[in-house]
Amino acid sequence: MVFSARYVAETGRRLCVLSSAAGEMLENHHWPGNVRELQNVIERAIVLSETGILLPADFPTYLHKAGIGGPESRLKELQASSDREALKAALIKTGGDCIAAGRIIGKSKATVYRGVDEFGLSDLLKRPRR
Repeated sequence: MVFSARYVAETGRRLCVLSSAAGEMLENHHWPGNVRELQNVIERAIVLSETGILLPADFPTYLHKAGIGGPESRLKELQASSDREALKAALIKTGGDCIAAGRIIGKSKATVYRGVDEFGLSDLLKRPRR
């Protein structure tokens, strides 16, 4: 962590240790902003760290991926699973009628079709999509 050592030397802040979860999170990110983005993220995490150990919570939420990082990613995963199961149950109950399924789950026909595409449920439709 050359960046952290350089930043600590420049600012006089204490040196932080990178937790394994945070390290894994940094390794799994694509880094489209290259090295400068990584440097800025590490500097920000050092400033936010209260313990001297850089944890996933010290990093921006866009770095958190499913199964790694904060509770937000887990919540989104659970919401998607719940949405898929509700749509699937409604389609089965209505025999694949998207309009009727939408009424059951409180969604428009367009939203039901997007869900069918997103969750791969086209085999449950009464009529195949064109």
